[in-house]
Amino acid sequence: MTDWKAVILATVPPERRTRVRVEIVAMVADHADELFARYGFTTIRRQASIIGHMAVESTYFSTLRENLNYRTAGALMRAWPKRFRTEASCVGFLGNPVALANKVYNGRMGNRPGTDDGWINRGAGLLQQTGADNLIALAKQMGVSVEKIRAMLVSPDYALECACVAYLMHAPLSLADAGDVDRETKAINGGYNGLAARKKAIAAATRALAAQARLRATQSAATGASAQENDGEEDRALRPITEAELAAAGSRIIKGAKSATTDLVIKAATVAGAGAVVADESASQPPQTIHAQVVRAAETADTISNTIESASQALTGVEPALQWAHAHWHSLALMMLAAVFVVFSIRNYLALKRIKAARVEDEALGLNIGRL
Repeated sequence: MTDWKAVILATVPPERRTRVRVEIVAMVADHADELFARYGFTTIRRQASIIGHMAVESTYFSTLRENLNYRTAGALMRAWPKRFRTEASCVGFLGNPVALANKVYNGRMGNRPGTDDGWINRGAGLLQQTGADNLIALAKQMGVSVEKIRAMLVSPDYALECACVAYLMHAPLSLADAGDVDRETKAINGGYNGLAARKKAIAAATRALAAQARLRATQSAATGASAQENDGEEDRALRPITEAELAAAGSRIIKGAKSATTDLVIKAATVAGAGAVVADESASQPPQTIHAQVVRAAETADTISNTIESASQALTGVEPALQWAHAHWHSLALMMLAAVFVVFSIRNYLALKRIKAARVEDEALGLNIGRL
């Protein structure tokens, strides 16, 4: 069983832990096993995603209602820079959350101008559902009235279910599968508010979930062994696996990527070295010798030569330089081909590096477990 409380608290920065409300943590922890399974949050990435977004939206599990009680003009201007550009514009809204909610939310998101809709439909719940349109859509999805959904969003028994449904209304699980926090945030938040904090929270939840998964796997594999035999296993399970450990375990993906990387580096070095040698020797070698060294690149080199000849006719002002280039076109051609190959090799090297990193991440997250 997952220790959901530990996962939730892992997302909270140390300086904010004293503000966490245990009853809000319990709203998630007490229902996570059932509801995550029901709504498809069945992998570490998906679970970490919704927990990370809930952490930031609920100000790290400290509130289920949007706090609009600003006390200083500076704070209000930072929170709503487009609506409050000067201190004078803040007059009448400091310490007046109802007026502020109506100011910033009325006339959009389904809230009617000249009413208290902005206040009534301010952010609520673990994912801070905001605006009449969002509440109406959520109520429809859950088969209840809008009045009922307002209560369910902050109810110990329904808050997490509302969050699961709201998440799926806005963001497909494929975004979580891809680790695309930017697009998740845009879909859930409507903007990119708290993007950096969301990435940190999701990463923290991922680490906590992965650590628990590895520990369970270790304990399962060690069933029946003595305590002495298991000494240190928990520490190893909690430590992220490394590329070297996967290679030692016989991962074909890591081995293949490493072999391909080595091959690319060798070939790039060989071609680059050949280009340098030809460039150095071109002044003393006859054209026939150089031509033999680049026979496979002859067609490309001829094209380059023709281009240089055409340019020399058009650009008489640089005729000496072009004459030199024409005389040494074989060397230039080989050097150019070598440079292209090196660039190609570097790009492939980086791609292989990403493949290895993805395999390490998959192992840590328990994804694609059938893949070696």
